[in-house]
Amino acid sequence: MKERITEFIRSHPYAVVGCACGVLAALFMMLVGFWGTILVLLFGGFGLWLGTSKDRGRDLPESLYRFFNKIKDFFNGLFSR
Repeated sequence: MKERITEFIRSHPYAVVGCACGVLAALFMMLVGFWGTILVLLFGGFGLWLGTSKDRGRDLPESLYRFFNKIKDFFNGLFSR
């Protein structure tokens, strides 16, 4: 039985990861609610972006400056007429 499970995981790795992500998302929504889950995902994505920037050798303050300028430009374009 263990061999069959291992073979399934090896032959369908993205399906297993997708299922695990779905289960984790459902657990988060049950524990902290929809908006709490969205907030956790946003902060996690922001942390991932910062970590990736640092891994690529980018200066952290410069990366933050560029990020917030993009956010500012997005909202200026969204609310300007």
